[in-house]
Amino acid sequence: MSASSKTVKEFIARAKSYIQRNDYLRTLKALCQALELLQGSQIFGRERFEVNVLLDEALRDLSGMKQIKRVFPQGIHYEKGQEKALWRTLTRMHDKLEAAIEKVRVEKIRAQKLELDEMLMKAQDFLSKKEPLEARKLFRKASELYPEEKNLPVDIGNRLMMAGLFVEALEYFKRGMEVDSSDPRPYQFSILCHEATGELDKAEEVVKETLRRFGGNESIYLRMAKLALQKRQWSEAYDAVAQALQLNPTNQEGLKILKQVGPRIFGAGFDPTKSLPSKAPKGAGEDAAKAPTRAPGAPIKLDL
Repeated sequence: MSASSKTVKEFIARAKSYIQRNDYLRTLKALCQALELLQGSQIFGRERFEVNVLLDEALRDLSGMKQIKRVFPQGIHYEKGQEKALWRTLTRMHDKLEAAIEKVRVEKIRAQKLELDEMLMKAQDFLSKKEPLEARKLFRKASELYPEEKNLPVDIGNRLMMAGLFVEALEYFKRGMEVDSSDPRPYQFSILCHEATGELDKAEEVVKETLRRFGGNESIYLRMAKLALQKRQWSEAYDAVAQALQLNPTNQEGLKILKQVGPRIFGAGFDPTKSLPSKAPKGAGEDAAKAPTRAPGAPIKLDL
Protein backbone atom coordinates (compact mmCIF):
# COMPACT_ATOMS: atom_id res chain seq x y z
CA MET A 1 0.00 0.00 0.00
CA SER A 2 1.47 3.32 -1.04
CA ALA A 3 1.15 6.40 1.15
CA SER A 4 2.51 9.88 1.58
CA SER A 5 5.05 10.60 4.29
CA LYS A 6 2.63 13.16 5.71
CA THR A 7 -0.03 10.51 6.40
CA VAL A 8 2.49 8.15 8.01
CA LYS A 9 3.84 10.97 10.18
CA GLU A 10 0.30 11.81 11.28
CA PHE A 11 -0.27 8.26 12.53
CA ILE A 12 3.07 8.29 14.37
CA ALA A 13 2.19 11.65 15.93
CA ARG A 14 -1.12 10.22 17.10
CA ALA A 15 0.69 7.26 18.65
CA LYS A 16 3.01 9.58 20.58
CA SER A 17 0.02 11.56 21.80
CA TYR A 18 -1.72 8.38 22.99
CA ILE A 19 1.48 7.33 24.81
CA GLN A 20 1.29 10.56 26.81
CA ARG A 21 -2.25 9.58 27.82
CA ASN A 22 -1.11 6.05 28.69
CA ASP A 23 -3.59 4.70 26.13
CA TYR A 24 -2.07 1.37 25.10
CA LEU A 25 -4.70 0.26 22.61
CA ARG A 26 -4.82 3.46 20.60
CA THR A 27 -1.04 3.74 20.66
CA LEU A 28 -0.61 0.27 19.19
CA LYS A 29 -3.42 0.85 16.70
CA ALA A 30 -1.86 4.08 15.40
CA LEU A 31 1.59 2.50 15.07
CA CYS A 32 0.13 -0.49 13.23
CA GLN A 33 -1.59 1.89 10.82
CA ALA A 34 1.69 3.72 10.20
CA LEU A 35 3.60 0.47 9.62
CA GLU A 36 0.91 -0.89 7.32
CA LEU A 37 1.21 2.21 5.16
CA LEU A 38 5.01 1.95 5.11
CA GLN A 39 4.94 -1.58 3.70
CA GLY A 40 5.71 -1.24 0.00
CA SER A 41 5.40 2.55 0.10
CA GLN A 42 7.23 4.87 -2.27
CA ILE A 43 8.69 7.02 0.50
CA PHE A 44 12.42 7.53 -0.08
CA GLY A 45 15.31 9.86 0.66
CA ARG A 46 14.91 12.61 3.19
CA GLU A 47 11.23 11.90 3.75
CA ARG A 48 11.95 8.26 4.61
CA PHE A 49 14.76 9.32 6.94
CA GLU A 50 12.39 11.68 8.79
CA VAL A 51 9.74 8.95 9.07
CA ASN A 52 12.31 6.48 10.45
CA VAL A 53 13.48 8.99 13.07
CA LEU A 54 9.92 9.63 14.22
CA LEU A 55 9.14 5.93 14.28
CA ASP A 56 12.26 5.20 16.37
CA GLU A 57 11.21 7.89 18.85
CA ALA A 58 7.67 6.51 19.09
CA LEU A 59 8.96 2.96 19.65
CA ARG A 60 11.31 4.15 22.39
CA ASP A 61 8.42 5.89 24.11
CA LEU A 62 6.28 2.78 23.65
CA SER A 63 9.02 0.59 25.15
CA GLY A 64 9.01 2.81 28.23
CA MET A 65 5.36 2.07 29.00
CA LYS A 66 4.89 -0.14 32.05
CA GLN A 67 2.94 -2.97 30.42
CA ILE A 68 5.16 -3.04 27.35
CA LYS A 69 8.30 -3.38 29.52
CA ARG A 70 6.90 -6.60 30.94
CA VAL A 71 6.55 -8.12 27.48
CA PHE A 72 9.66 -6.56 25.89
CA PRO A 73 12.17 -5.83 28.68
CA GLN A 74 14.82 -5.00 26.06
CA GLY A 75 12.48 -2.65 24.25
CA ILE A 76 11.03 -2.72 20.74
CA HIS A 77 13.41 -1.88 17.92
CA TYR A 78 12.78 -1.02 14.29
CA GLU A 79 14.99 -1.84 11.34
CA LYS A 80 14.34 -0.63 7.84
CA GLY A 81 12.76 -3.37 5.74
CA GLN A 82 11.25 -5.09 8.78
CA GLU A 83 8.02 -3.11 8.73
CA LYS A 84 5.85 -6.18 8.09
CA ALA A 85 7.40 -8.21 10.93
CA LEU A 86 7.03 -5.32 13.36
CA TRP A 87 3.48 -4.71 12.16
CA ARG A 88 2.63 -8.36 12.92
CA THR A 89 4.18 -8.12 16.39
CA LEU A 90 2.33 -4.95 17.32
CA THR A 91 -0.93 -6.22 15.80
CA ARG A 92 -0.78 -9.41 17.88
CA MET A 93 -0.04 -7.34 20.96
CA HIS A 94 -2.95 -5.01 20.19
CA ASP A 95 -5.38 -7.87 19.66
CA LYS A 96 -4.36 -9.72 22.83
CA LEU A 97 -4.54 -6.55 24.88
CA GLU A 98 -7.93 -5.68 23.42
CA ALA A 99 -9.26 -9.15 24.27
CA ALA A 100 -7.91 -8.89 27.81
CA ILE A 101 -9.44 -5.46 28.33
CA GLU A 102 -12.79 -6.66 26.98
CA LYS A 103 -12.70 -9.64 29.33
CA VAL A 104 -12.04 -7.38 32.31
CA ARG A 105 -14.79 -5.01 31.16
CA VAL A 106 -17.35 -7.81 30.87
CA GLU A 107 -16.38 -9.22 34.26
CA LYS A 108 -16.64 -5.78 35.81
CA ILE A 109 -20.10 -5.23 34.32
CA ARG A 110 -21.19 -8.66 35.53
CA ALA A 111 -19.96 -7.89 39.05
CA GLN A 112 -21.68 -4.50 39.01
CA LYS A 113 -24.96 -6.03 37.86
CA LEU A 114 -24.77 -8.59 40.63
CA GLU A 115 -24.01 -5.93 43.24
CA LEU A 116 -26.85 -3.74 41.95
CA ASP A 117 -29.32 -6.65 41.97
CA GLU A 118 -28.37 -7.50 45.55
CA MET A 119 -28.79 -3.86 46.58
CA LEU A 120 -32.24 -3.61 44.97
CA MET A 121 -33.35 -6.91 46.51
CA LYS A 122 -32.25 -5.74 49.95
CA ALA A 123 -34.06 -2.43 49.48
CA GLN A 124 -37.18 -4.30 48.34
CA ASP A 125 -36.95 -6.43 51.47
CA PHE A 126 -36.92 -3.26 53.59
CA LEU A 127 -40.05 -2.06 51.78
CA SER A 128 -41.75 -5.38 52.51
CA LYS A 129 -40.85 -4.98 56.20
CA LYS A 130 -42.34 -1.46 56.23
CA GLU A 131 -38.93 0.15 56.67
CA PRO A 132 -39.08 2.75 53.86
CA LEU A 133 -36.26 4.92 55.22
CA GLU A 134 -33.72 2.10 54.97
CA ALA A 135 -35.02 1.17 51.52
CA ARG A 136 -34.70 4.76 50.33
CA LYS A 137 -31.10 4.92 51.56
CA LEU A 138 -30.20 1.88 49.48
CA PHE A 139 -32.07 3.17 46.44
CA ARG A 140 -30.22 6.48 46.73
CA LYS A 141 -26.89 4.69 47.00
CA ALA A 142 -27.69 2.50 43.98
CA SER A 143 -28.63 5.49 41.82
CA GLU A 144 -25.41 7.29 42.80
CA LEU A 145 -23.20 4.25 42.17
CA TYR A 146 -24.74 3.32 38.83
CA PRO A 147 -25.76 6.52 37.00
CA GLU A 148 -25.09 4.81 33.65
CA GLU A 149 -28.00 2.38 34.21
CA LYS A 150 -30.70 4.01 32.09
CA ASN A 151 -33.57 1.91 33.41
CA LEU A 152 -32.62 2.19 37.08
CA PRO A 153 -34.54 5.41 37.93
CA VAL A 154 -37.79 3.98 36.56
CA ASP A 155 -37.16 0.65 38.30
CA ILE A 156 -36.61 2.34 41.67
CA GLY A 157 -39.54 4.70 41.12
CA ASN A 158 -41.82 1.79 40.30
CA ARG A 159 -40.80 -0.06 43.47
CA LEU A 160 -41.49 3.03 45.58
CA MET A 161 -44.81 3.65 43.85
CA MET A 162 -45.98 0.08 44.44
CA ALA A 163 -45.08 0.55 48.13
CA GLY A 164 -47.31 3.63 48.29
CA LEU A 165 -44.41 6.12 48.43
CA PHE A 166 -45.75 8.27 45.63
CA VAL A 167 -43.92 11.53 46.36
CA GLU A 168 -40.58 9.70 46.66
CA ALA A 169 -41.30 7.78 43.45
CA LEU A 170 -41.90 11.00 41.52
CA GLU A 171 -38.29 12.07 42.10
CA TYR A 172 -37.02 8.98 40.28
CA PHE A 173 -39.56 9.22 37.49
CA LYS A 174 -38.43 12.79 36.87
CA ARG A 175 -34.85 11.55 36.64
CA GLY A 176 -36.00 8.79 34.29
CA MET A 177 -37.46 11.43 31.96
CA GLU A 178 -34.14 13.28 31.99
CA VAL A 179 -32.09 10.14 31.34
CA ASP A 180 -34.24 8.86 28.47
CA SER A 181 -36.94 11.18 27.16
CA SER A 182 -37.98 8.53 24.61
CA ASP A 183 -39.20 6.16 27.36
CA PRO A 184 -42.93 6.68 28.03
CA ARG A 185 -42.94 4.73 31.32
CA PRO A 186 -41.81 7.52 33.69
CA TYR A 187 -44.50 9.78 32.23
CA GLN A 188 -47.21 7.15 32.67
CA PHE A 189 -46.15 6.32 36.22
CA SER A 190 -45.88 10.00 37.14
CA ILE A 191 -49.51 10.47 36.15
CA LEU A 192 -50.53 7.66 38.50
CA CYS A 193 -48.47 9.12 41.37
CA HIS A 194 -49.96 12.61 40.95
CA GLU A 195 -53.43 11.08 40.89
CA ALA A 196 -52.67 9.07 44.02
CA THR A 197 -51.61 12.22 45.90
CA GLY A 198 -54.62 14.18 44.67
CA GLU A 199 -52.54 16.46 42.44
CA LEU A 200 -54.91 16.25 39.51
CA ASP A 201 -53.69 19.43 37.83
CA LYS A 202 -50.11 18.12 37.83
CA ALA A 203 -51.32 14.79 36.53
CA GLU A 204 -53.08 16.63 33.71
CA GLU A 205 -49.87 18.52 32.87
CA VAL A 206 -47.96 15.25 32.54
CA VAL A 207 -50.74 13.81 30.39
CA LYS A 208 -50.47 16.75 28.01
CA GLU A 209 -46.68 16.41 27.91
CA THR A 210 -47.07 12.69 27.18
CA LEU A 211 -49.40 13.51 24.29
CA ARG A 212 -46.92 16.01 22.87
CA ARG A 213 -44.01 13.58 23.07
CA PHE A 214 -45.59 10.27 22.17
CA GLY A 215 -48.89 11.06 20.48
CA GLY A 216 -52.32 9.75 21.40
CA ASN A 217 -53.25 6.15 22.10
CA GLU A 218 -56.07 4.25 23.75
CA SER A 219 -54.37 4.21 27.16
CA ILE A 220 -53.54 7.92 27.34
CA TYR A 221 -57.00 8.98 26.14
CA LEU A 222 -58.56 6.76 28.80
CA ARG A 223 -56.30 8.31 31.43
CA MET A 224 -57.36 11.79 30.26
CA ALA A 225 -61.01 10.78 30.55
CA LYS A 226 -60.53 9.47 34.10
CA LEU A 227 -58.75 12.63 35.16
CA ALA A 228 -61.47 14.84 33.70
CA LEU A 229 -64.11 12.67 35.36
CA GLN A 230 -62.47 13.16 38.78
CA LYS A 231 -62.42 16.92 38.15
CA ARG A 232 -66.09 16.83 37.03
CA GLN A 233 -65.11 18.21 33.64
CA TRP A 234 -67.77 16.35 31.71
CA SER A 235 -67.08 17.70 28.21
CA GLU A 236 -63.33 16.97 28.50
CA ALA A 237 -64.06 13.51 29.87
CA TYR A 238 -66.43 12.81 26.99
CA ASP A 239 -64.01 14.06 24.32
CA ALA A 240 -61.19 11.89 25.70
CA VAL A 241 -63.23 8.74 26.13
CA ALA A 242 -64.71 9.18 22.65
CA GLN A 243 -61.17 9.15 21.23
CA ALA A 244 -60.32 6.03 23.23
CA LEU A 245 -63.44 4.26 21.99
CA GLN A 246 -62.72 5.25 18.40
CA LEU A 247 -59.48 3.25 18.74
CA ASN A 248 -61.14 0.39 20.63
CA PRO A 249 -64.98 0.39 20.68
CA THR A 250 -65.03 -2.56 23.11
CA ASN A 251 -62.92 -0.97 25.84
CA GLN A 252 -64.95 -1.74 28.98
CA GLU A 253 -63.49 1.05 31.09
CA GLY A 254 -64.20 3.52 28.32
CA LEU A 255 -67.80 2.33 27.97
CA LYS A 256 -68.26 2.65 31.73
CA ILE A 257 -67.04 6.27 31.66
CA LEU A 258 -69.20 6.96 28.63
CA LYS A 259 -72.31 5.84 30.52
CA GLN A 260 -71.40 8.28 33.30
CA VAL A 261 -70.67 11.36 31.22
CA GLY A 262 -72.94 10.81 28.22
CA PRO A 263 -76.23 11.71 29.98
CA ARG A 264 -74.60 14.85 31.44
CA ILE A 265 -73.69 16.00 27.94
CA PHE A 266 -76.62 14.81 25.82
CA GLY A 267 -79.38 14.36 28.38
CA ALA A 268 -81.10 11.41 30.03
CA GLY A 269 -82.00 9.87 26.68
CA PHE A 270 -78.35 9.30 25.75
CA ASP A 271 -77.81 5.88 24.14
CA PRO A 272 -74.13 4.75 24.21
CA THR A 273 -74.86 1.98 21.69
CA LYS A 274 -75.55 4.45 18.91
CA SER A 275 -73.06 6.36 16.78
CA LEU A 276 -71.16 8.79 18.99
CA PRO A 277 -70.20 12.38 18.16
CA SER A 278 -66.41 12.80 18.35
CA LYS A 279 -66.78 15.98 20.44
CA ALA A 280 -69.15 17.19 23.10
CA PRO A 281 -71.32 20.18 22.03
CA LYS A 282 -69.81 23.50 23.04
CA GLY A 283 -70.89 24.50 26.54
CA ALA A 284 -72.31 21.08 27.35
CA GLY A 285 -72.14 20.09 31.02
CA GLU A 286 -71.07 23.55 32.19
CA ASP A 287 -73.82 23.71 34.77
CA ALA A 288 -72.43 20.71 36.65
CA ALA A 289 -70.69 21.27 39.94
CA LYS A 290 -67.01 22.10 39.63
CA ALA A 291 -65.91 20.76 43.04
CA PRO A 292 -63.59 17.77 43.01
CA THR A 293 -65.16 14.41 43.76
CA ARG A 294 -62.67 13.78 46.57
CA ALA A 295 -60.47 15.85 48.85
CA PRO A 296 -56.89 16.47 47.67
CA GLY A 297 -54.55 13.96 49.20
CA ALA A 298 -57.24 11.34 49.71
CA PRO A 299 -55.93 7.87 48.86
CA ILE A 300 -57.15 6.21 45.72
CA LYS A 301 -56.74 2.73 44.35
CA LEU A 302 -54.09 2.63 41.64
CA ASP A 303 -55.31 1.35 38.32
CA LEU A 304 -52.08 -0.21 36.99
